[in-house]
Amino acid sequence: IISMVLEYVPARGAFRAARARSFAMSASWLPTTVRLAVASRVVVVALAVVGDLLITDHQTEGALVFDFDASCNASRFFRAFSRWDAAHFLQLSLEGWRSEYSHAFFPMYPMLVRGLAALLAPLLSPPLCAHELHILSGVLLSNAAFVVAACCLHALGERALRDPPLARAAVRLFCLSPASIFFSSLYSESCFAAATFGGLLLLERDSPWAAALLLGVA
Repeated sequence: IISMVLEYVPARGAFRAARARSFAMSASWLPTTVRLAVASRVVVVALAVVGDLLITDHQTEGALVFDFDASCNASRFFRAFSRWDAAHFLQLSLEGWRSEYSHAFFPMYPMLVRGLAALLAPLLSPPLCAHELHILSGVLLSNAAFVVAACCLHALGERALRDPPLARAAVRLFCLSPASIFFSSLYSESCFAAATFGGLLLLERDSPWAAALLLGVA
């Protein structure tokens, strides 16, 4: 028994070392994916802000736009991220569930936005008003979650498809999709994508309980 234990310990150590080396080699794509995801978010956010500043809004019937307080001096830079469902999420993070429409939205994302806004408040309030601070927090949260989602998608693609070029192509399409503005605004899509891709990746890695927890969060 002692000899078996003595043989098992080095073998287990060698297995762990080999697995660590394998993971390090398989994750060589990580810096490239992070750079691509970050660059795509910078471009999307910049285009959203500049487009909102330069192009006059089309006044559609029933358009939902958040009304900023008069004390919000930088609101023109945040208007692009305060329309439609983003206005609902912003209202929820500021005041909670007070209307019938608000109950269509789950609480996780607004709670995260409110928590991040509370952390940033000592640094940025003032000069930012509460509305601007919550929008900034939501944009930061959404874009950070997008980068995580892109990395999880790449890892999931390589593991499930066994085709690294196809996994890279999937990530490029994910980052460059024309509809990806919704991943950078005050929407829950980025957090949903990160939790979903992460949960599926954990399933592929034989971690069903962790996967169930993450997919439940999604």
